[in-house]
Formats: sequence, structure tokens, C-alpha cells
Amino acid sequence: MMTTPRQDRPRLAVATIVHHEHEALLGQVDGLAMSTWPPDLHVVLSVSDRELTRNRLPIRSDRWETRVPRLQMPGGTRPWEHEALVRAMDAAADSDAEVLVFMAVDSIPAPGLLQAYAEQAGDVQGTPPTVLEAQVVALAPPGPLGYPVSSELETWATTEDRGADSRPGPTPASFGLLTRHWDQVRDSWRELAQDGRAAVTPAAAAMAGAGSSRQLRGAVVYRQHPAAATARYMHGRGDQLIDESDGTDSVSA
Repeated sequence: MMTTPRQDRPRLAVATIVHHEHEALLGQVDGLAMSTWPPDLHVVLSVSDRELTRNRLPIRSDRWETRVPRLQMPGGTRPWEHEALVRAMDAAADSDAEVLVFMAVDSIPAPGLLQAYAEQAGDVQGTPPTVLEAQVVALAPPGPLGYPVSSELETWATTEDRGADSRPGPTPASFGLLTRHWDQVRDSWRELAQDGRAAVTPAAAAMAGAGSSRQLRGAVVYRQHPAAATARYMHGRGDQLIDESDGTDSVSA
């Protein structure tokens, strides 16, 4: 497949937040590398994640810029994911990117996902804020070598219904929008959260602010099985990943 030269397409930034979900993050980075339109910038917000902050994870690429801002985990029991997502998206917006895409750390993009976001975001130029939402496909538990990120990934899909992200969780699997729409969506989202609806989605925030949401056409995001988020990459131990669920080691290439 012939890809469009970077100078002929909008600049795109991907944002994610990480709190020790290292195996899942490595799967996401592998997926970004397989994209028909790789990102121009990958913002990986480190939430009290020492290994990530100290640059001990192999997540950088010569195909895009990687930035690792930091956020200290708030004390107490109050939810932190919403503030972290906003912080990551703000960092991505503070660049010359024209399109912003959020991806939860356990999400792997299909090869055409970022291209679809960028192209379809161009269709909403001149409209009120519009949030694009990808079709979500849940994956079965990973194998001993993790997930393949080529076209084989489709074979790992479960039989769960596909469509909007229905898995309960603190952050959506993925969404995208024009950078110039982010401020309005963020402010509307914060207002809704203050009303006690902290689980409100960015799409709902856009609609509350006289905007809209649309289903992304022609591309999906794969959501890794929860088991993929239980391992941490430990520098200096080869390719070993430490499974935090039971304290044992699991090897991943």
C-alpha cells in the first residue's frame, strides 16, 4: 500500500496515559509502527511510573517524536484518570498537530486507524466541535509472545459485540478530533464532571457543547485483554516482563 507523504497530510498527535501497564504500552507502540499513517507525535503521560519516566522502556521510534510528560499520582482515593487524560491531550495539543487522537494504554490501532481519523477529521472542518469514535474490537488474552500487530491481529478478536466502547473503565478506548476543537470539548467535559458525571465521555461533552459525535468509518481499535496490563517492563532484565498480578515473571519478546 502506498502511503501519503507527510507533507501532504495533516500532522497528527496521539496521546495516552500510563501507570505501569508496560506490556500493553509496548503492544500499542508496535501497532503505531504498523500504521499506514504513523503519528507525528506520541505523548505518553507517565503517572507516577518510574521506569517510564526514566526512559527505560523501548517506546521511541525514528518515525515520530515521543514526549513523556509527568503527573504525580494524587493522594487519597479520588479518581485521577480524567485529569490525566486532559493533561495528556493538552500536551498533545501544545504542538503543531492538526488532529488529536487519544488511545487508552490497552488499545492497539488497526493499521488504517490513524489515517481514518486524520482524513475524516478533515470532513468536519468549519463545523461545531465533533468527536470521532472508533469501532472497538475486544481481544482474547495474549499469547506468551504478546499480540501480533500485523493483519493477524483480527484473528485474536473475541465474539463480543463490536461497535461503541462498552467495557466499563475510566477512559475510552480511543477518540479523535481536530486540535482546534479540543479546548471547547475539554471545558464542556470538565463542567459535566463537576456535576457528578465523572464517567461522561468526550463525545457526550461535545454534544453538551452544541457539538456532535460520529462513528469513525472503515477502521477499528483493538482493546487488549485485561491480562495484558498486568506486566511491567524491567530494564536490565532482557525482554522479561514482570507480571504484577501474582509476582511471577513472564517472558515476552
